[in-house]
Amino acid sequence: MTEESVSRALRKRERRVYETLIEEHFRLLWTVASGILCPVGTREDVEEVIGDVFVALWEHPERFDPARGSLKNYLCLLARSRALDRLRALRRSWSEELAETESGEDLETQFLEQEEAKALLRALAELAEPERDILQLRFFYGLRPAEIACRMELPVNEVYERLRRGKRLLADKMREGDR
Repeated sequence: MTEESVSRALRKRERRVYETLIEEHFRLLWTVASGILCPVGTREDVEEVIGDVFVALWEHPERFDPARGSLKNYLCLLARSRALDRLRALRRSWSEELAETESGEDLETQFLEQEEAKALLRALAELAEPERDILQLRFFYGLRPAEIACRMELPVNEVYERLRRGKRLLADKMREGDR
């Protein structure tokens, strides 16, 4: 279908076209949203952003103008905007929680935990792609090894092995950082 025909179908609220668009663009939007929310957001935050994007498309199909660009780019811009809004909201809530903390000892503990989390994220970023992606899916998004294997089109045994190797490499990198 052309961008024009997709636009017309969306304005007519053709559910079949809408469902096809969700199937075609879900992974891309997941990548956009999770890339922005990865350090602080949860899997639910990413899902909420993607849901908001498709709801916005359903409720306001007239906002997509094929003359201004592709639907893919439009959806990515919506996902980016919604993810940034969500990130700001999460940071605001963290700031409020931090402000509510009463004792200096709690602040010190939180600071140390944040520094440790930053070091962990830096070490994770240094890992090679398969291990890094598998560790992120497992520990940031809570996916089970079987789900990761399905998503990454890998055998489950390989996912378990890469998880084990990735955790070992991550621990080594964290120890190097302590020196």
